[in-house]
Amino acid sequence: RTGSTDRRLMERTVDGSAYTTTWPEVLVGFEFHVDADGSLSKTHTVRVVEPPAVTGLKLDVVPPGYTGQPPRTTDAVVGDVTVLAGSRLKWRLQFNKPIRDARLKLLGSSQRSSRTSFTGKLAPDGRSATVNFDVETGGPLLVELTDHDGLHREDQTYRRLVIRDDQPPTLALSGHDRPTAVRPTDSIALRVEAADDFGL
Repeated sequence: RTGSTDRRLMERTVDGSAYTTTWPEVLVGFEFHVDADGSLSKTHTVRVVEPPAVTGLKLDVVPPGYTGQPPRTTDAVVGDVTVLAGSRLKWRLQFNKPIRDARLKLLGSSQRSSRTSFTGKLAPDGRSATVNFDVETGGPLLVELTDHDGLHREDQTYRRLVIRDDQPPTLALSGHDRPTAVRPTDSIALRVEAADDFGL
């Protein structure tokens, strides 16, 4: 399509059943035909398209209500994302082109009962999608994309969901540890301190 012409010799395969040739790097579309002893094949067209890719990824996190923590939004394009167990997550993905199917996969989960694949809800133009789920387990994240040309891509950029467990409350009793003789009806004063990572 640039006006130039390229001729390549095709080599016979080892078993002699076919002839092959290789273009190491194709950047633009082109048309071709095969010439064999003066016989020409029909003209074929090769169309070059950009592979599907993730161009943006935001994560909206809604912590469990009992924590009193406000919702937050974080950039999740690359790296670790730490969330509290039981949080509600909304992943917002942006793509470089219209996508036919988008899936978010959680790899390496040790909990067989947990879902590990989540289908994205695509926008009408196919250039963005959202994925919603409640946190059950963490692990590496993989984004699978398929465009309208049928090209499939696994975006293996490093992303990992880290789950922070809610720690149980602690109770500390303070005072002297010397033996004390008391009667069943006596009252004893103790200093008690209770603590929790999200308040009592």
